[in-house]
Amino acid sequence: MSSKAPTRRDFLGALGAASATVAIPQWLWGCVSEAEFQGRNQQWEAQAAQIEADGLYTFGNPGPWEGKEAVHVPLVSLNEGQGTVTVTVEHVMEADHYIPLVYIRNQNGFIIGLREFSADEPAAIVDFPLPAGTTSVTAFAFCNLHNNWVNEPSGV
Repeated sequence: MSSKAPTRRDFLGALGAASATVAIPQWLWGCVSEAEFQGRNQQWEAQAAQIEADGLYTFGNPGPWEGKEAVHVPLVSLNEGQGTVTVTVEHVMEADHYIPLVYIRNQNGFIIGLREFSADEPAAIVDFPLPAGTTSVTAFAFCNLHNNWVNEPSGV
């Protein structure tokens, strides 16, 4: 039984088949920019996924927390000319009841800013820089007693 040594054509054919199984990064699909895809903070995404799994509340859907919307739904203000947004949560900051986390997602659902607060801070207010290409943001505020709240997307 004789075996023939692989030819260059055999090698290139095998290489072509192997390259078909390589994963293509999301940014090459055209869904998001390379910079945005590379800039995703996996720790932030995991932290948000954990608290969002318990549900999200809004002005229109406060769940069991009806009447608490005004102090839990985050407010977004665009700081024109500065490339930032300010997120404010009109909530008390007390040892047993406070806002430990505020974050924003862009139009593609990626977290582009996250800030943790301690109960001894005077207020849950934060300025977030806006990466180039951001067209809208959605703000989230987590209350240690009343879960996670979200506002409507805001154009920037």
